Amino acid sequence: MSPSTTLRLLQIPSPTQQLIPLHSVASLRSVNRENNVKNSEHFNRRVILSQVAIKTNHNHVVLPGTLVAVQLTAHVKNQAVNNIHQPASTIVDTAYVQHADPELPEGSRPKVTNLLRTCNRVRQKLRPEEPHDLYFELAYNFVPPGFTAKDIHVDFYRHLVFFTDQQLKVLSTARSWYLDGTFKVVRNPFAQMFSIHAFLTSGGSTKQVPLAFCMMSRRLTRDYKAVLSAVVSSMPRRPAVQVAVVDFEKGM
Repeated sequence: MSPSTTLRLLQIPSPTQQLIPLHSVASLRSVNRENNVKNSEHFNRRVILSQVAIKTNHNHVVLPGTLVAVQLTAHVKNQAVNNIHQPASTIVDTAYVQHADPELPEGSRPKVTNLLRTCNRVRQKLRPEEPHDLYFELAYNFVPPGFTAKDIHVDFYRHLVFFTDQQLKVLSTARSWYLDGTFKVVRNPFAQMFSIHAFLTSGGSTKQVPLAFCMMSRRLTRDYKAVLSAVVSSMPRRPAVQVAVVDFEKGM
């Protein structure tokens, strides 16, 4: 090569090689670096995707008794809907008797408290909305079988009386009635749960039991008269009551 040649060559080429100007080496290195970065990113992307695929496709082995636990919970939910008047504790006990297996692991038997909560939550969705005033329609399909519900109106107030035929039969033969009001179990628009009790003797033991119930929205004398008249008029015979024990209340 002559000294006048202005190109500085990277190396002495062989006859079959092409001469590469030195100023092009930097651009080639830049291209190679970019290709390496792209290849690295592509490789990392493939690794990440493979890891995601591994996590997605990974399945745990089903624990022994899981199917029994699912069947037990499904039974509780089904009975909660189909037997709305049956106590939740009875539904859970029946489910345990039918599905629980003592030979299976503990995981096959959900906690009783969890099943009771499941049953009540299912029923909560089925219950009518809580009334905010006295202008509501009574859902008779939620009145327990055998119970009679009487809707009494006095002035602009409303009282709901509940009893069974057997309860009134027993109450009509009692010589002493015990009348009581409870306030904590009711909410607005009702003022109290009024109940009529009597003593019953069975098996050598005597207990006082409630035999008629009334949700009262007011507690004046005419309200009590209307409620007691509805109870007495529904009895199968003339009541034998001689003594009535009541709390000291002006309306009574």
